[in-house]
Amino acid sequence: MTHLNVPVGQITNLLTMQLPKDNTSHPFFYDRQASAPFNTPAGFSFIITDLIVNPEVTNFAVGQFYLVVITIDGARSLTVRCDGRSTHQALSAGLVIPDSSLPAPGAKGLTARNTTFSSGPVEVQLLGYFVKVAAATAVGKQFTP
Repeated sequence: MTHLNVPVGQITNLLTMQLPKDNTSHPFFYDRQASAPFNTPAGFSFIITDLIVNPEVTNFAVGQFYLVVITIDGARSLTVRCDGRSTHQALSAGLVIPDSSLPAPGAKGLTARNTTFSSGPVEVQLLGYFVKVAAATAVGKQFTP
């Protein structure tokens, strides 16, 4: 994990429930608790440092393929391709999710979808941390210093 100089209380574990291979968007939850949906609090940004895709398989078979898309407010996205084994990708710089006061037009929040190309269901996990910010670049907006 890439959590340098971050207080333990700001490190977060986000998970989806099991995602069927139907290309529908599903939300993330704190610690996979349906009663705790993820959102970025006002005044903070969430930095994704690691993403993990766990295919729901009992036996590995040649030719298994999984394609998952993680999307932030319908604009910023990450695409993960893996075989029947879990994949863990550490992002060297992280991906910023701005606070909830800076949504993109038609904001959809943080979602994951398991495409119809996948061999079966998956679970997606994001690791990251919150940072307090004075201002952040909104989704779909250019950076202005």
